[in-house]
Amino acid sequence: MNKCLNCGKETKNPKFCSCKCNLDYCRKRGLVKIWNKGLTKQSDVRVMRMEVKIDKILKEKYANGEIVPWQNKLTEEEKKIRNKKLGEIRKEGIRKGRIRVWNDGLTKENDEKIKKCAEKRSKILKEKFEKGELKSHIKGLTKETNLSILKQSDKMKEKWKTETYVRRQMQSKKVKPNKAEAKLDKLLQKYFPNEWKYVGDGQFILGGKCPDFVSMNGRKQLIELFGNYWHKDDNPQDRINYFKQYGFNTLIIWENELLKQPELVFWKILKFYEDESTLSSELSEEERR
Repeated sequence: MNKCLNCGKETKNPKFCSCKCNLDYCRKRGLVKIWNKGLTKQSDVRVMRMEVKIDKILKEKYANGEIVPWQNKLTEEEKKIRNKKLGEIRKEGIRKGRIRVWNDGLTKENDEKIKKCAEKRSKILKEKFEKGELKSHIKGLTKETNLSILKQSDKMKEKWKTETYVRRQMQSKKVKPNKAEAKLDKLLQKYFPNEWKYVGDGQFILGGKCPDFVSMNGRKQLIELFGNYWHKDDNPQDRINYFKQYGFNTLIIWENELLKQPELVFWKILKFYEDESTLSSELSEEERR
């Protein structure tokens, strides 16, 4: 028995136990050179011709059934399990930074390619809905007629009560103060410097709700700015009572009041600030108009 010169195993052959060991042995010592090392089909004509020839042969064999793709041998259940595992591996890679997503941070507003893809997909989906190939699973369903929608609604309500979820939603939408809030913030910083802070962007969550301004001097005081359009059907006392259960006094200021009577707003804030008592912020219908 002889010993293989490459791996050291016993063999009947004079030098090597297999062709692989023979090739490895020669490559390590530079006795065999790979002619296509570092060459691609873009840089070398011979490699390109070889790949074209191989592709042609493989296509013929697939068409004749001589070669069966390994994916076709899997059952539907095995395919689902495999796709699920691949999805988990991809997500893990993206999370750890091993895999980079080409469209990360791109939107149809800032990238032409994304915009074209979105328009194309929207067009295809519209055509499928018109032809009846796709149907919405929630169309015509309500909380009263479908239990799953009711459960989803209850879950979302519970989520919006948690501080972390509300803050994450507010930050993802990149909420900024509107014109009225900016004007009120300017008034507060002018007459009450460093006493009030704008937190309407999700910095401060109380019971699942996000007030507009919070006192920075240790007092449990809040200021809410009610827009004439968005809060026209709201009762200010409800918001005052809601924050009251957490120990916070709340002052409600109406947008129209801020724009037309800024002096009145200043005196209301001053009185609220000094005595820590919540003022009645309800205006008559004539004042709101």
